Amino acid sequence: MTENVSTALPSTAMVRAAQDGDVQAVRTLVSDHLPLLYTLVVRAAGPSVDVDDVLGRTVSLVGAGMPGLAEPESFRPWLMGTALRFLWTAEQAANRPGPCGDWPPVVAIDPSDQREEANNAVRWLAPDDRELLSMWWLEASGEVTREEVLAACGLTPTVAENRLRQIEARFEDARTAIRTLGASPPCGPLTTLLQHWDRRPSDRQRRQIARHATDCPTCSGRAADLIPADRLLRGTPLIAPPHALRESLLARCEQVPDPADGSGSTAIVERVRRTAANPWVGNTARIVAVTVAVVLLIISLATYADSRKSRPVPTGVRNSPSASAAALPSGSASARPSTVVSSAIGTPSPLAAGDLTGRRALRSVASPDRYAQVVNRTAFVLPVTSTSPVALRQGATFELVTGLADAKCRSFRVAPGQYLRHFSFRVRVDPDDKSDLFRKDTTFCPRPGATPDSVSFQSINYPDRYLHVRGDELWIDEPDGTAGFRATSSFHVVGGWV
Repeated sequence: MTENVSTALPSTAMVRAAQDGDVQAVRTLVSDHLPLLYTLVVRAAGPSVDVDDVLGRTVSLVGAGMPGLAEPESFRPWLMGTALRFLWTAEQAANRPGPCGDWPPVVAIDPSDQREEANNAVRWLAPDDRELLSMWWLEASGEVTREEVLAACGLTPTVAENRLRQIEARFEDARTAIRTLGASPPCGPLTTLLQHWDRRPSDRQRRQIARHATDCPTCSGRAADLIPADRLLRGTPLIAPPHALRESLLARCEQVPDPADGSGSTAIVERVRRTAANPWVGNTARIVAVTVAVVLLIISLATYADSRKSRPVPTGVRNSPSASAAALPSGSASARPSTVVSSAIGTPSPLAAGDLTGRRALRSVASPDRYAQVVNRTAFVLPVTSTSPVALRQGATFELVTGLADAKCRSFRVAPGQYLRHFSFRVRVDPDDKSDLFRKDTTFCPRPGATPDSVSFQSINYPDRYLHVRGDELWIDEPDGTAGFRATSSFHVVGGWV
């Protein structure tokens, strides 16, 4: 694991100042981290991705108060993770024709420049592999730590180690394929094998050429001098962004994001506007919000401590009387009619445990003023009120439908054909690709929550994990046995905002 990190770490005070709308602090953070951010995205991006747009959206969220960043010390992982999520969205929008994208045809590479070979080998990997490889490359070159890689990608050490091993093997196969294809004289059997290939990188061709290079007496020694990847990548410098792009991104630091462009939540945008005029507002708001949240959490936990003493933390996918009741559709005998917005308090009223179908909102038990909502296709848990703009309330309203992978469970439909699903344990919005994995990733089973009228949602394909508020984001996490986790993984299912 790399311990030396060359990029200067930002101070806690600077990150907090940026969150409170200090434009100069935002500019400093963006300027200091642009080479790191640009290198990460350029190495991982496919040929059809607009890198400038990915970086612009990332910078806009920095200027919008960094939703999802709970601790200033986690700024760098948050920044890189945000860029990777926007990159993933851009890759999806590019409509890739194959697992490796529509790359230009393969060309011969000078075998004496192994780093250039490595740059081209990235093209032979699938998008998710390229993203993690780009993070590992930064780690190997001393720019980030393994802890930052784990936090940015939402991986556990074991999962990360296994995935990195697999990606390194594919990366080495790709380097071998490039070396074998560029060898002179060309291998006759290989030419015959690839006679119908269009010379574009693909997962299938990478495996095919690597197998040939292993078995062929002519080609087996052509990649013998390749330097192991972990050694080759050490000391690789960051890539400086073009001057025009740098100036464009820095200019965005001084622009308050427009809620309509999807760059951030309206609540955060309004906070930036207020703190620009009054720098004391941000700190005061944070203190008041934290104080209220802590008081409410203490009251909630104290009130229901006795009722939870005999209720174990649910583990595994199993049915119990309470769990079965929580999974009842709204048409069942025990369900009550759906409740509309209460005129007395201006927020949706709680529903019966059986009312888990139809247009619904999820209100956090730990922070009752916060609701699950979608910002830039990522699930956050942020404040919503009856006076919030319609677009914000729409983002906090979901259609609870029968679970795509299990009729006893539930899926959260955001729009026709699009659902909340977990990916690398973060929760985001994806279009339905009709795969078995997608159906499982989008299915969550209701279980008893921290309070009698609340619900926890258990992942069907990771039964040891539950929907959980981490910072301002929605993840699936493993319970740690604490009352705090129980509260932050429990929700009141209420009538939809709109």
